[in-house]
Amino acid sequence: MPAIPAGIERVTARYTPPEGRSAGRAAQTVVELGTASAARDAARRIAKLVPKCVRNGENTRVFPLEDTTASTWAWSTITSSPGDEEGWFGYIGVGHRGSRLTVTYYGHGGQDSNFPVGTFEKLIRYATARLG
Repeated sequence: MPAIPAGIERVTARYTPPEGRSAGRAAQTVVELGTASAARDAARRIAKLVPKCVRNGENTRVFPLEDTTASTWAWSTITSSPGDEEGWFGYIGVGHRGSRLTVTYYGHGGQDSNFPVGTFEKLIRYATARLG
């Protein structure tokens, strides 16, 4: 993930299920940046950097998700090592509204990801709309 600015106020919520990290993990950060232009510029900067941030180098692929808006962006990632039967699937979303920025992450391990098309994009639009 690209660096998220500290801003005037910053809150992060994290979740790991009782089964542990391999079962999944999620995080959402909301940052108050003071002005709408600062939030927009930070969101655009992060959105440009996400495709370049790869965990495990050549073993990670980043795919833009299509159902985004002028103020939201989303990607899916797949990380697996050659010969491994399981991989790590991640979803990254960025949104801005007013003077606030949100960055959301959801990831899980396994053989495949059965996230229905459009589900994560809806989550990012909803999270962005709730920024105030």
